[in-house]
Amino acid sequence: MSSKRWLAPGLHNLFRALYKQTAFDERNTTVSDYETEEQQVEAIKGWWKDNGSSVILGVVLGVGAILSWNGWRSYQQSQAFAASDVYSEVTEAVDENALERVSSLADSLRSDHGKSAYAAMASLLEAKVLAQENTLNEAADKLQWVIDHSTLDELRVIASVRKARVLLAMGEPQGALDSLPDTEVSEFAGLVAEVKGDIHMALGDKEAARAAYLEAQQGRVSGNPSVLGMKIDDLAVEPPASTAQDENS
Repeated sequence: MSSKRWLAPGLHNLFRALYKQTAFDERNTTVSDYETEEQQVEAIKGWWKDNGSSVILGVVLGVGAILSWNGWRSYQQSQAFAASDVYSEVTEAVDENALERVSSLADSLRSDHGKSAYAAMASLLEAKVLAQENTLNEAADKLQWVIDHSTLDELRVIASVRKARVLLAMGEPQGALDSLPDTEVSEFAGLVAEVKGDIHMALGDKEAARAAYLEAQQGRVSGNPSVLGMKIDDLAVEPPASTAQDENS
């Protein structure tokens, strides 16, 4: 919605209210009741003397509101463009495997545009590069920043799942399990369940792992279903061994 469309009704209503408060009473005195043109002019002058300041104030406030809104929107757009440009540089630095530059640019986004999605996405990329360099503690810290600061549920879930994997790689399966979200984002339910299965395997709970994998199979909307199927097959429940009595019966 444009600023004009947003403000115009309010400004129009303001003028109508001012007019209603100051209009001539049609039941008692109207301009047509004045017999001469000079009397009409004098009546208008008198009305303006009494009410002109209110009209001017209303116009000033209305115009000021329009200018303020336009200025704010312009500022927001310029900030978004600036964040987008920095994020593009982050992706280029990732492609070049320039870790120091990735970290510097991501730090800039977090400090200058911390509420933007670009800051969260840059932190996810930085964590990915750090994990590839086996700098797992720092990777976990960047993912935690996304969990704490992102305004988008989807990005927070992604960060939580990746942090769980990082903690699992660090040999902290219980911490990984505790970091997994109880997500209401259906698109990620299968992913969360699969990672939960991997964690239960690391904890030695094969039954819980298989249950989680089956849950993931039902809810997974992306990823590699064959890998998930192999995990389930590896945990297939074996039938109880037959006894000699069973064979003779």
